[in-house]
Amino acid sequence: MNLQDITKKYILTETELTILETIINELTSGNERISIRSLANKTYVSTTVIIKLAKKLGFIGYSQMIYVLNENIHQKVSHEHTYLLSEFVNDQDVTTLMKLVDDLYKYRKQKIYLVGIGFSDIISQYFLRRLAEIDIFAYGGAPIDCINADSKPSIIILFSKSGETEDLIQVIKLSKKMGHTVYAITTSSQSTISKLADYHIELKYKHDKLFDIPDYYVATSIFMIENILAEFLKKDN
Repeated sequence: MNLQDITKKYILTETELTILETIINELTSGNERISIRSLANKTYVSTTVIIKLAKKLGFIGYSQMIYVLNENIHQKVSHEHTYLLSEFVNDQDVTTLMKLVDDLYKYRKQKIYLVGIGFSDIISQYFLRRLAEIDIFAYGGAPIDCINADSKPSIIILFSKSGETEDLIQVIKLSKKMGHTVYAITTSSQSTISKLADYHIELKYKHDKLFDIPDYYVATSIFMIENILAEFLKKDN
């Protein structure tokens, strides 16, 4: 990791460079769990300054910055290092996310349904393949597609960026009639889908086309999925 190149590319101030050097030193010495408050104390800055640096470097937040830097330093990801779920979902939804982990564990021997359309389908397919790696059987489609099968009530995890996709609204209504529990993951708690679902999780997501800000919807969803899986594996062990 070349700090000179990073400094030039992102035009870092001396303070920002000091923060980055401190993070790298801590990670290199094995301190993979350095908190943002501890880092702020070590570098004599506020936590806000550190968060601004993370976003300046293109990360969603502090935890993602630590995750990526640590991976680059050690070329591995520690399975025991779980990042703050609140980096990816609103604070009030962390409890719901943990309930989703519990339900994944509860229904792990049954068919779990993952539903998404368009870019959200990329997310649902990624989740499906990751679940397959830990021997959880998931189906990448709505339970109404399996209406003739011997299908017991299970959970549906539905991804929608807008929360207003009409086809997904119909999936929720029919799925609930079939006795399934619906988790909706969207970018708006006020959307139709979020209100129809049994449980809703709102992603921390910002995108402004006017200022050409990158769209992190898919990336944020994948980071959230990895944290869900980390929590699941802790429960499974």
